[in-house]
Amino acid sequence: MVDDAKVILPHRSRYARTQRTATAVTLRVGERRIRVYSTHLGTVADISGAQRRAQLATILADARMNDAVLVGGDMNASDLAEVARLFRHAWPTERIGATTGFGAWDHLLVRGLCEAAPCGAGVAREGFSASDHAAIWVEIPMR
Repeated sequence: MVDDAKVILPHRSRYARTQRTATAVTLRVGERRIRVYSTHLGTVADISGAQRRAQLATILADARMNDAVLVGGDMNASDLAEVARLFRHAWPTERIGATTGFGAWDHLLVRGLCEAAPCGAGVAREGFSASDHAAIWVEIPMR
């Protein structure tokens, strides 16, 4: 790890008034630097779909200065394609299927890593779970 940061996301929870963030870290993998973001966007009870898309846009705007980017976490939504594409991120988890009882809410977006070979992605459906969400996986070919 060579750098870390906290990204404050817009739109506080309408009930608890809590503020969401994304945690960012820059990893050095060989000579390459990869910016990684972990997040948990606002829930459907706390903010609107448009506000959740604005939270994701805030993260992706922060990532613009990096050549290689991973953004992952509980997005609490499955309708993020327009935001991901606007910021030129691939969405390997777009069609992996449900990760919660409510649908496909857990995702990973990538930029600068899957151009030479496509990323594989899926949902881990076996084993014990410590969450109401199934774990997701993405295979990223590294040179």
